[in-house]
Amino acid sequence: MRRAHANIANCHALKSNMPLAIQHYKLAYNLAIEIGNKTEEAQMAYSLANALYIGKEVQKAITYFQRHLKIARSLEDISGQLRSYYSLALSFNNLCERRKALYFLVLAKRSSLQVNDTSALTDIDNLLNEILEAGQEDVLVDDIELIIDESADPAPADIEHRELRLTYFQKRNIHDKPVNTPEDPLAEDRYEKEEFFDMLAKLQSKRMNDQRVDASVLSSNLDFRVRQVDTEPDNSSTDGSEVLIDLLLNAQGRRMDDQRAPFLPGLNPNGQIILRRLNTDPGNEELDEHLVEWLMRVQGERLDEQRSELPPIKPEGQEEVDKKKEEDVTAIVMRMQAGRLEDQRAHLPNIPTSKN
Repeated sequence: MRRAHANIANCHALKSNMPLAIQHYKLAYNLAIEIGNKTEEAQMAYSLANALYIGKEVQKAITYFQRHLKIARSLEDISGQLRSYYSLALSFNNLCERRKALYFLVLAKRSSLQVNDTSALTDIDNLLNEILEAGQEDVLVDDIELIIDESADPAPADIEHRELRLTYFQKRNIHDKPVNTPEDPLAEDRYEKEEFFDMLAKLQSKRMNDQRVDASVLSSNLDFRVRQVDTEPDNSSTDGSEVLIDLLLNAQGRRMDDQRAPFLPGLNPNGQIILRRLNTDPGNEELDEHLVEWLMRVQGERLDEQRSELPPIKPEGQEEVDKKKEEDVTAIVMRMQAGRLEDQRAHLPNIPTSKN
């Protein structure tokens, strides 16, 4: 019955009797749903949408094109998606909703490059030219970038910025680079720069997030500024605090330079001010407290960031089997971390305090 109704609808469509063709396509579509065959359902939805489009019922046609697109996506049918994207672009252009049409046209371009459909590429170029001629000022930014509207797609696709450039539509296969045009002689150069910066942003974003400093460190009453690390020891002081100064500046200096972040406490001139004041006034207990607090804040966050997590607990039933392995791993981690912590430990000198 489904095949019969589909064939009858085809015959009426060939005779340009669209009302009867639509009637039989609807019957075939409903029978395909009843059968539960998604492929046949998609075929009937697309045929019915085409008949409605030819019969000037464009809004209804869009509904069935969208149903066809949904099934094509679920089946991962790239060619089917290409047909839906192009038909939806054609339909929205017919309704003068050009930004929606361009959204589906960009997706159609992407799909046509994936399946290397040269005929579809030509149709897409022709439709793009038609849209631009009808209202270029409404759909272009600086005459090179498309303005799109994805609201007609129930499940909007992710579109890269480069796909909105007019130069993207010059590609004839998926490996092509944009071709320069007289209207935009620097298109390829801009395209390559954008590609580079997109890649750089993706690579650097995670590292930047890992090195980001919590703004709470600014809550200190001390005025922190970026300091310069002197790799040579300060020989101007002869008391016990010189040991601490040399240890901090020589042992930690280069590592702190490599890990420097804005506003990080301990990496600023205020620390040197505290140390110089210790040299001139070693009996000041208030300075000792500031120095200890300063060192603990600097080292505490770094040690926490370098700490390794213990292995996760195995699901119930495997605990006894893997217990020995977990203990071995834990012991190895603890031994490794203990050595690193000892290497990074700084000892405060015994500074004599004056008695009143």
